[in-house]
Amino acid sequence: MKRFLTTSNQMDDRYWITGNINGMIGSDAYFNADDSCAGTNLQTRYAFCGNYGTQLNGLITTSDGKAFGLNGGGQGGLLTQYYPTLTFPQTTVTNVTVAQGATTNLVLAGTDASSQNIMTLYNTSTGAETQLLGAENSIEIYHVNYVANGNKVLFDGLRFSDNKYVLGQVDLSTRQVSVTSTIATKWSDFQTFG
Repeated sequence: MKRFLTTSNQMDDRYWITGNINGMIGSDAYFNADDSCAGTNLQTRYAFCGNYGTQLNGLITTSDGKAFGLNGGGQGGLLTQYYPTLTFPQTTVTNVTVAQGATTNLVLAGTDASSQNIMTLYNTSTGAETQLLGAENSIEIYHVNYVANGNKVLFDGLRFSDNKYVLGQVDLSTRQVSVTSTIATKWSDFQTFG
């Protein structure tokens, strides 16, 4: 993996991430993936280690310039910070299916260690995490969108208690959750304008 240098409008000559791929080790790299995948980390970080971080679902850049991606297949994955350093944040959402930037935070939705659906707000500067939607809400989140001018998160998903698709919002100032409506079918795309 290499990075594009916007200041020179060129690819960096040096690899950003490399590893022992088919016996060939990229000697000149900022990060060697094998260092992050040694021992038991290979199992717990397999979504990253299996492809040395090259298979990721989207890239989110926070307002302070940090870049995060989700490693793994379309069913969720491992949150990985790619820039400015390669790290693996420890979050309550252990299998992240949806992630969205919200200034210096990330809104994370997916399942926790008990396979319960939750949504949290992860502060990328401090590592603090705040629960936005707990397991008691029983909502599998499909899309989230951060609305900066209202400081809220809009979401849609399937509420298991009545098997209905719902649209809702979380006010980040008050942490108040409200479900605004139910719909008959799952949205294929979700956009907001603010």
